[in-house]
Amino acid sequence: NEDGLNDSFGALGYGVKDYYMGVFNKWGELIFESEDINKQWNGTYQGQKVLPGTYIYSISASGNYEKEFHKEGSISIIKI
Repeated sequence: NEDGLNDSFGALGYGVKDYYMGVFNKWGELIFESEDINKQWNGTYQGQKVLPGTYIYSISASGNYEKEFHKEGSISIIKI
């Protein structure tokens, strides 16, 4: 709702060397991707707000000490 709270989704961290995040719709179509940890998904696809529903994310990262991180899950878009 663009109130400055929870208006974007992504990872937070420091010392990140390699980073990738993808967001997929319910059909498995890639609707957002980023290799920059500072670039978060704002709930849009091709310049339009996505419909309310559940979206899948996949985040992979490695840090300065070569420690690897991988997380997959879902995020729900709710509009009131």
